[in-house]
Amino acid sequence: MAKKLTNEPSAPMYRISDIKTRELLRNFSDWIQYEKGLAKGTADAYLGDLQRFFHQSSATALSLSTQDLRAYLSELGRAKKEPSYLARVVSSFRAFFDYLVRVEKVRMDNPASEISKPKLPKRMPETITTDEVQRVIRCAFTESRRNDRTRNWALMSWLYSSGMRVSEVAAMNVRDLKYESGLPRSLKVIGKGNKERLVYVSENAGKALRQWLDERSTLHGDLTPDKRSDAVWVHRRHGSLERLKTRAIQHICERCGNYANLPFRLHPHMMRHTFATAAIRNGAQLHAVKDALGHESLATTGIYLHADASDLEKLAESLPNVIC
Repeated sequence: MAKKLTNEPSAPMYRISDIKTRELLRNFSDWIQYEKGLAKGTADAYLGDLQRFFHQSSATALSLSTQDLRAYLSELGRAKKEPSYLARVVSSFRAFFDYLVRVEKVRMDNPASEISKPKLPKRMPETITTDEVQRVIRCAFTESRRNDRTRNWALMSWLYSSGMRVSEVAAMNVRDLKYESGLPRSLKVIGKGNKERLVYVSENAGKALRQWLDERSTLHGDLTPDKRSDAVWVHRRHGSLERLKTRAIQHICERCGNYANLPFRLHPHMMRHTFATAAIRNGAQLHAVKDALGHESLATTGIYLHADASDLEKLAESLPNVIC
């Protein structure tokens, strides 16, 4: 049974007494990353959920029952954990015990299979208007520091025009870019689940990126080969060119939103949502948007089919006039 829930410890403080459980967790972590291709962030979240439970529980990976898991989820609920967090915990346990049954073959059952996830409220994707997008991209150039202007302008243009995830943008390499009429217009992206897809951008986004690549090439001038980088988005640090990390791109996005006087914090995923919503509003097929975003199902892409007030007004006015 789960022991009394304590404050969630940080990763280095986890102590799991059962040696077999520790071994199975390590194997599971490697499997979901390198065999299943889950993103590192997702894999770390799953492993953290599991470690947190086994750190506080007398149950082991081989002895855990559905009753133990229900008791733990009840304690999390009493601790006012968000439904989204509880849903992820259930997913973590389902994945782990499915692995123990199918891969390790050390259990005959999955104790999490009988537990339903809490229903989550459907939230509309956060987007910004066309005018706000223009202001953000313009301010990325006019308000950024002189040495960062072209890069930030091209970066914000690419975030909007590609609909790529911020982790995918951070991982872009120069050698992967495909050119049309002298402009970088597309590249192959390895997304969630190690799935490959082709991403295209507008001609203007290609022009912005070419300007940054031209400027970027001058940064290599006095650097030895070991100090250079194939990353598209770089900054100069300690005499070397280094790839911009995901967090750095998030900071740039937030700063550009501040420069544009947006009344909320701008994050890269908002640019992705805005790309998808704008594409559908301008007549793009749902299947094409699904492929561009790297979604597995149309149901996921369908969240961008929401209507705004102007759409609803047009719909009302389009009805035949039958009222006398």
